[in-house]
Amino acid sequence: MLVLAFGISSTVLPSASAQKPEEAKGAAKKEADTAEKKGKQAEQGAKEKAKKAEGETKEKAEKAEDEAKGAAKEAQGKAEGAKSKAQADAEARKEAQKAKAEAAKEAQKARAEAAKEARKERLLSQEEKRHEAQMKEIEGRRQRVIELHEKQLRNIAAAEEREKERHEKRVQQIDSL
Repeated sequence: MLVLAFGISSTVLPSASAQKPEEAKGAAKKEADTAEKKGKQAEQGAKEKAKKAEGETKEKAEKAEDEAKGAAKEAQGKAEGAKSKAQADAEARKEAQKAKAEAAKEAQKARAEAAKEARKERLLSQEEKRHEAQMKEIEGRRQRVIELHEKQLRNIAAAEEREKERHEKRVQQIDSL
């Protein structure tokens, strides 16, 4: 309704990108750089977490291997002859391999979880930057519309004042006849 009252068409209002494209590009580049830095920091943190988890799983594997070796020695002591010794060694190797495989599986899970968290943090950071930029652009548009509206109101008030003065002047001229 306001648009019709003041005779404004929607094509009169400039957009933020049409008004200052250099500033918009600069702000977008700066925001992208900031988001990239935060993403790299999150990725570095995730890598450190993965290394720590991998170290813990290696310790578990070594412990399991030690336990398996102990069990093998115990079985070997009880066994009589070469056949039972070979069987105990095979079981120990099998247990050690199983423990190593499980440790590797745990390490892989830890790395995958750390990578997932890093990606999530990076995406959240990017979304926050995008949202902030959009809100700034919207506020800028709002401010330009308010300024244009105020300017038009001043122009209308000035035109009204000029018309009143002209009317009074003409009335005086007519009266003086």
